[in-house]
Amino acid sequence: MTDLIKQLSTHLQPIETLAVDQSLGGGFVFGAEAHSRKLTQATSPREAAVLVACLGFDEPAVVFTVRSTQMPHHAGQVALPGGRHHAEEAFPLTTALREAREEVGLDSDAIQVLGAMGPIDTLTGFRITPVVGWVHQPHELRACDREVQAIFTLPLRHVLDIKNYAAHRVQFSAGGEIKRHRVWSLRGKQWPIWGATALILAQLAGINVDEPLT
Repeated sequence: MTDLIKQLSTHLQPIETLAVDQSLGGGFVFGAEAHSRKLTQATSPREAAVLVACLGFDEPAVVFTVRSTQMPHHAGQVALPGGRHHAEEAFPLTTALREAREEVGLDSDAIQVLGAMGPIDTLTGFRITPVVGWVHQPHELRACDREVQAIFTLPLRHVLDIKNYAAHRVQFSAGGEIKRHRVWSLRGKQWPIWGATALILAQLAGINVDEPLT
């Protein structure tokens, strides 16, 4: 257990570091060739935070949600509990803990916050900051009917095993220009795990997501 927490902490920053400087942008969820570090949108990104919630009892596992098909963004996709920043709350910690409580019923008092990861920018205009937390005691998870279709977990050792990740090159034409991006995926079970969620966890596992594809 302690070894897993140490392994996680290797790739984390203190929450205070990210709370002070939100100008640090990360790679795109479609990952990014090393030069693609800025948003393609002219507007400012919408700040959001997610919680990588590690259940630390029995076999440690990470909590995932399947978003409701009624959600306006990323409907039906696998995600980590999270959502948009509210102006009155401390970011990213309070945002991540509030969203985890609302979406899957995790009480903030039950979570030991280990740290945070640098933000990543998505092509849909969000800047996501992941917070990583450890839950030491058994906790009942309850899905928010409006936002969450299902809750499931994957063993933490599976999530931290780099052999379970793959990077896929995609390209498309935009404005007469061919754009190439990288999509990350994590081998799961019933539901496919890809995009921002897979990228966040790949970084947590220690993968250099900016390494050029061969």
